[in-house]
Amino acid sequence: MTAGSYGAGFGVGLRMWLLWVPLLALLSAVSGDADSKAVTTTLTTKWTDTPLLLEASEFLAEENQEMFWDFVEANQNIEGEHDDTDQAYYDLIVKKAGALLSSVQVNMLKFALSLRAYSSTVHAFQQIASNEPPPAGCSVFFSVHGEKTCDEEGLAASLKTAPSRPKPFLFKGDHKYPGSNPEAPVVILYAELGKTDFQKLHQVVSSKVHEGLATYVLRHYLANPSEKKVYLSGYGVELAIKNQEYKAKDDTQVQGAEVNATLMGENDPVDEVQGFLFGKLNAAPGTAACADLSFQTAARILAAPAVDALAVMKDLSQNFPTKARSITKTVVSAEIRKEIDNNQKFFKGTLGLQPGDSALFINGLHTDLDTQDIFSVFEVLRSEARVMEGLRSLHIDTPYIHDILKLNVQPSESDYAVDIRNPAISWINNLETDHRYSSWPYNVQELLRPTFPGVIRQIRKNFHNLVIILDPTQENAVELLSVAEMFYANNIPLRIGLVFVVSQEDDVDGMQDAGVALVRAYNYISDEVDSQSAFEAVILMFNRVAVGGKLSVGDVVKVLEKRFPYVEVSSVLGADSSYDSNRKEGVAYYRQTGVGPLPVGELASDQDVVDFIMNQANVVPRINPRVLSTSRAYLDLSDTNNYFVDDYARFSTLDTREKSTAVANSMNYMTKKDDGYIRPVTFWVVGDFDTPPGRQLLYDAIRHMVPRRFHTASFVLILWF
Repeated sequence: MTAGSYGAGFGVGLRMWLLWVPLLALLSAVSGDADSKAVTTTLTTKWTDTPLLLEASEFLAEENQEMFWDFVEANQNIEGEHDDTDQAYYDLIVKKAGALLSSVQVNMLKFALSLRAYSSTVHAFQQIASNEPPPAGCSVFFSVHGEKTCDEEGLAASLKTAPSRPKPFLFKGDHKYPGSNPEAPVVILYAELGKTDFQKLHQVVSSKVHEGLATYVLRHYLANPSEKKVYLSGYGVELAIKNQEYKAKDDTQVQGAEVNATLMGENDPVDEVQGFLFGKLNAAPGTAACADLSFQTAARILAAPAVDALAVMKDLSQNFPTKARSITKTVVSAEIRKEIDNNQKFFKGTLGLQPGDSALFINGLHTDLDTQDIFSVFEVLRSEARVMEGLRSLHIDTPYIHDILKLNVQPSESDYAVDIRNPAISWINNLETDHRYSSWPYNVQELLRPTFPGVIRQIRKNFHNLVIILDPTQENAVELLSVAEMFYANNIPLRIGLVFVVSQEDDVDGMQDAGVALVRAYNYISDEVDSQSAFEAVILMFNRVAVGGKLSVGDVVKVLEKRFPYVEVSSVLGADSSYDSNRKEGVAYYRQTGVGPLPVGELASDQDVVDFIMNQANVVPRINPRVLSTSRAYLDLSDTNNYFVDDYARFSTLDTREKSTAVANSMNYMTKKDDGYIRPVTFWVVGDFDTPPGRQLLYDAIRHMVPRRFHTASFVLILWF
């Protein structure tokens, strides 16, 4: 063979060899995957993929509508600002949003984008747009009271004819351009943020808003939606596979432990190789080796560097079966074991967590992992981040932030109690001194003993008190007393007191007024015997009352004569009775407490019912939501700018939070001369002081502040034309 032919043959052989290499690699990969048992599953939505730029804008819209529009202005057209890779597109969005958000909010944005939490919101706008198809040849378009166009000339024409058509319905999530004239026609722009077409039409309609000719509303619209679906996050998938194939088995083979009983399969592992017994090495560890597996896993995590601890815990948790054998070799120190035992006791005693249970706390808020998902956890994290950032913006140090977070500033429901240390209450029993409760324990530590749910602990302390305020002459009085009798007869650990609301007249005769008769009879029996006997007598008096009837003087007299036959009834119940204590005090206590409702006979049959209802305290001549609204409104004063209201050109460009701070900076505060005190309360008086009502309001504010030492008053002059 010549040199030339040899070289040619070598070149052909080399090319053939290079072709065989990837083929062999492919076959190796296929054969390797054939033994793999991994199953990968993905969940996708029914709607198509949405741009991350639009999802980021919705995130900012929930933070602040002004921030949303700042983001829109900065991203009118981002085509050409990044290459076509998803990573560059994502990095550009985070960079653009980072100019408006803090570092904590940027982390929340990344979390939201990874969850695709706002993809459904963007798709909702797409569904709204599907009900208003665009004009032919338009990828973005305006809708002016139902009339659609996609150019500036068409918009001008539609605005002229818009008053003749009804205004469209606006949804809660619609984005209204700041400064829009509410009386002007509504222009809805359907477009995709970041595109060239959006930039052109956005500038057109925003100029109309500045002229006061339109109310601008932006809705996301994708002219060419992606064909891909959105992958869902936060949902677990469980795949159970069961082999249901029919298997044939040869029962002629000897079943036993002999090696020759069965043939070694082609894929069976070799038990011994050069002295290594892989059968023993691969055998499952015994129970004793796994006894401390949880402690060993914790020790492995604690042994890792602090920056890698969470990554190690994630790796061990998600790949525990493959890591378990190596974990059993970890040595657990006595200090770690003692600390874990102490933690288990602490969490069991304070939170009810048993060893092996899991719990998630975010700033001390318990998050139930059985009912919460990753999206609700995201909302909690976002809410807590807002609170922390607000406190940080006020330059509050971290230790004080923890103390402030523990405060219950505005509870959603306030429970109030009435002071029952009043002589007007006639106590029937006393758990601490009565003999019938002497067998009960007296130590308050009994509260720590476990008991059945809903059971009141029998402790010789007046922890629970029931005070019944009643008018004995009312029909429902017997029902209240029946409840009290049931509690008393069954030895329920409850101290019971009665307050009788009867006539306060000085010369009232108990022989004519049943309520006064009952009070005087009750006082007489309490003085002669005890309060328990008096209560039993009251129950007997009401037992004589027919169903639906009212207590009468005769019922009181008959019970009194039967129990005390030697007593002259008129001397006890009459106008000159000496048993008249707490009669007037009961009515005064009832009016002092303000509890109700209680029938007191304020409405008579000869009165005008309409006049009576209209004279109630909750009836007003005019409903004014600004005055009558119970919801609290707050001014965000967390900004720390140095702007003032004098510079109106700059003031008009500020957002709501910055405007509030600018107004606060421009205030003239009036305080007392002792400037060494910190003023925790500040009053802002807003009014037109050129009018008598405004000056009266100012005068009342000054009078309110003068006797108070720690208040600050501030006055703002607003002129109404």
